[in-house]
Amino acid sequence: MSNNSGNNSDALPQPTLDSEREIFLKTAGGGQSSHTARTYYQGLAQLKNYLQQTQSWTDDCPIADLTPEMLQELPAWLLKQTYQRNVYTVPTPLAESTRALYLLAVTRFVRFLVLRKRLPAFDYAEYNRIKEELAQATRVKNKPVTQKIPSQEIIEALVNAARLPPAIEADAPPAYRRRLTLVWRRNLAIILALKSSGMRVGELVSLKRGDLDDSRRGAWVTGKGRKTRFVAFDDEAWTAIQSYLTDRQDESLLVQVAVHPLFCRHDRSVRPEARFPLTTRSVQYLFDQLAEQADIARRFSLSPHSLRHYFANGLLEFTGNLALVQEALGHQDPKTTRGYTKIKVEEIAANVRAMSKRTDL
Repeated sequence: MSNNSGNNSDALPQPTLDSEREIFLKTAGGGQSSHTARTYYQGLAQLKNYLQQTQSWTDDCPIADLTPEMLQELPAWLLKQTYQRNVYTVPTPLAESTRALYLLAVTRFVRFLVLRKRLPAFDYAEYNRIKEELAQATRVKNKPVTQKIPSQEIIEALVNAARLPPAIEADAPPAYRRRLTLVWRRNLAIILALKSSGMRVGELVSLKRGDLDDSRRGAWVTGKGRKTRFVAFDDEAWTAIQSYLTDRQDESLLVQVAVHPLFCRHDRSVRPEARFPLTTRSVQYLFDQLAEQADIARRFSLSPHSLRHYFANGLLEFTGNLALVQEALGHQDPKTTRGYTKIKVEEIAANVRAMSKRTDL
């Protein structure tokens, strides 16, 4: 753009990967769940790392410099990337499903840029070619449903590990004893709440005390697409939640009780009067710890989402009502719900034969 004064200092800065990513995450990701938005962010962070390592990309490079050829080796590069859950674990390769989600995020970001006319090198044909190449790399084979559902034995071992109270020395300071007791009661309440409700972990950490429904012994959660639904807790989970909240003594604080997070941090860096919510990562770390304590980590890759599969399958087996399970999980599409449950071939055959023998048809 020319400037009559000959001074280009007032020229608008050219859009960069960072500036366009920020707009994309605020707009295209605005209606997504917090988990999906976080996945988009992580996927685009991987894209930036890839460009910096392989294409000499810098922070001030205009996004207009991005060409289709630059993205060709992204899937192969992701194959070499690793993930380390915490400082105590060894780095492991990115899961196939994780790579697929990252490539999906990149594809949608490129589409966003093409629609905004930010990529001169991408005509319609070039965009479709790159889109198809990245899509090919995102086609992963899902695990059989039976491999996603933990057995009753696994769940019992997990819950039993959560029930074990912490070992506290008799001469431990009162503040230390209280903190460990609160952590224990909170962790048990979390495990039982997820097991009996099928909540997403993102929904659990977003709950506030005001979301509890005392008359129905459940809670109102906000799920994907900002849709609200009711989840119920069984008696043991409800009792554990109430015991935890009673010990927390939120009523002694000046802030209205209803606005406090339902599940709080209780680590040493948090003041006793503070109420900060947990993160989804901290809940996953809790599962890792309990799986090790229960000696089930080698037998099943347990996560908060595993309890969602366990709940869905158990509710369907008990009720036989797929629509009810769909509503309980907060799914819009029944096909998604069927992906959480197993259907036994023997049951299909037996019911077909039984139906054929009915005389009232």
